[in-house]
Amino acid sequence: MAAGCGGASSDGKPAAVASVASVASSSAAPAADPQAAEKTAVLTAYDAMAAAETWSYANAVLDPELEKHATDKALADIKATLFWYQRRGTVMKGATVHSPRVGSLDTVGDTWRASITDCVDSSAHDKVDKASGKPVTAPSGPRCHVVTSTAQRTKTGPWQVYTSTIERDRTNDRARPHMLTRPRPTGLALALAAGLLLAHAAPALADGGGVVCPPRELDCDITAQDPGKPLPGKPGQRPGKTGGDGPSCAIYGTPVPCSTPDMGVLSLTDSCY
Repeated sequence: MAAGCGGASSDGKPAAVASVASVASSSAAPAADPQAAEKTAVLTAYDAMAAAETWSYANAVLDPELEKHATDKALADIKATLFWYQRRGTVMKGATVHSPRVGSLDTVGDTWRASITDCVDSSAHDKVDKASGKPVTAPSGPRCHVVTSTAQRTKTGPWQVYTSTIERDRTNDRARPHMLTRPRPTGLALALAAGLLLAHAAPALADGGGVVCPPRELDCDITAQDPGKPLPGKPGQRPGKTGGDGPSCAIYGTPVPCSTPDMGVLSLTDSCY
């Protein structure tokens, strides 16, 4: 498992500094984490799910091993994303780099539960046309993503991942290990976030404009609907204002500015500002 988000102790806490008295009185090693074995089992299941997911997207067919490690919404989201790729004749080539950590682990009761936070680097994981092998439009945004997941098991069963969500409003900061940052929202960012929330609720499986973003695609593409033409003969018109025969852009059916002072004009070529 590659370490993509820096290094730290296994539990993310700084090592305690022993006092002179404690060193003099005892040379025993620190107590081992009593949950270490179970945390390893959680991460083993998560890694197996990630490997099966990557294989599925690369081969345009569901890996038969996937259902051993993923279930419920996690499995449904992977199947929906695979279907999205199949319909468009695209596959994913390369590999993602994962750095998962177990955040919480509850082994009380009949059902054990764990939470996982992963920093995923998709820099070497690209979408290509299955028939030609040619790359599809490369994403222009950050290629490092925060993914939060939950896993469960019964006392006698294996760990399985139940949910796995790409936190699209968060990024990981590689300059500061294990620091997850949340970018400051702008008006445009809030509009885009609204569209992304709609995409989560109903993945964009239909062709056309909007948020082209199945639930498990790390690098989202955003396209414009009915961009129209610039408003002629109206100096001083605010960029992006809609109405009449003027520009009209939308994200998954929600109107957004076709241009903004800070981001520029929405391009019809690469669907980016």
